[in-house]
Order: sequence, then C-alpha cells, then structure tokens
Amino acid sequence: MTERTPYTHTESFIMHLYWYTQYSMLGIGYWFGKQTVIKKWEITKLEKEVIVTEFHALKAQIDPHFLYNTLNFFYSEALEYSPSLAEGIIDLSDVMRYSIEKKEDHNGEILLIDEITHIEKLLTLFNYRFNDSSLITFNKSGNLKDLKVPPYILTIPIENVFKHGDTTQEIFIDINFDDFSSSLLIYIANSKGLKVSPSTGLGLENLKKRLHYHYADKHILTVNENAQTFEITIEIMY
Repeated sequence: MTERTPYTHTESFIMHLYWYTQYSMLGIGYWFGKQTVIKKWEITKLEKEVIVTEFHALKAQIDPHFLYNTLNFFYSEALEYSPSLAEGIIDLSDVMRYSIEKKEDHNGEILLIDEITHIEKLLTLFNYRFNDSSLITFNKSGNLKDLKVPPYILTIPIENVFKHGDTTQEIFIDINFDDFSSSLLIYIANSKGLKVSPSTGLGLENLKKRLHYHYADKHILTVNENAQTFEITIEIMY
C-alpha cells in the first residue's frame, strides 16, 4: 500500500489559488453574462419606445398641403362676409407654414429677418384675438439683413408675453444690431396680468438651451421679473 504524501505549503497554495481562480472566473463570467442580458433588455426596451414614439408622431402628423388648402378654402368663404377674418386666416396660414417649413442651414439657424416676419404675423394674430387691445411698440434698427439666429429665439419670449402678460398694457420689443461692437441686442418687456396661469418656465429653459448650444459664452441672457413686470434681454456677440 502506497502511503499518500501530505501536501506541502506550496502545493496547498497552488490548489487554493486554482480553485479561487476557477470560482472567480465563474463569478466574472456570470456578471458579464448578466450585464449582457440587461444591456440587450435595455436596448430592446429603447427600440420599442422609439417605435411607439414614431407611431404617435405619425398619428399626430397632418399633411401640410391638406392644411393649407383647407385654410385657403376658409379664406375664400370668409372673404365675402368678413375681410378682417379672411386676412387673419391668411396670417394664420403663414405662421403655420413657417413653423412647418422653415429652412435651417447646416448649423440649424435661420435668417433673423424671417424670424422677425414670423413674429410680426404672430403679433397680428394676437391683435385679432384681443381686439387690437395690445399696445405693441416694435423697433428694429441696424443691419439685420444677413444675421442668423436659432429658430424661435423671438417666438418663445413673445409667446410668454401673451400667455402670462397683461395684454391691455404696452409691450416693448426692440431689436438692434450694433455694427461697431458686432452684437445683436433683443429687448422685450411687458406688464404682467393680475390673473395669469402659473408659468412652468419650460419656454425660457428651452431658450437658454438653444442660446447655450449655438453661442456658448458669446451670449448674455438676462431675465428680470417681479410682481408687475417681465423683462428679457438677449445679447449675442458675432
């Protein structure tokens, strides 16, 4: 009968190391396998969410040509009975056309004069709504012709005015480009209404993100607000 030789310290260490390595590899393999399954599940979930989002967007989509043709029909019908209403329908059509078909360049910017034209039509619509009770002072100065800005840089603060402002008080809109300093200054101010729905601030937050994305440290956005007034100033350095 052969006598079994006891393990030496070295052999014992090697055996422990072997089993430790085996269990460690199994544990690591299990962890990576689990992470792979989780990752695949997250990707599948994300793909489903994208599909659902696209489906809802597709359902909500309206053919622009159908919309414009319908508005043109309303314009023709209203023209005989109410010329002012007919003009309002045309302005509405132009506003919607801008929102759907505005042409952005490769930087995602549009001509400032196009944004100004859009705002002027939007203000006309608001005047229809409030029976010309809005007192709007709209000043433009400097060479604005070739300047480009992010879409809705004027639309967002203007819509904020009419959502939460007092439309019976004067509204100031001043747009100026200073050739000397190569900077664009946009100033909008109005009185706040006594009874307004609480603002979520989403519009201004969106504006901040747009300005930061396009201009980073080459812009200054200042918002002053109290119980009576609301002022917003945007300065862009070109």
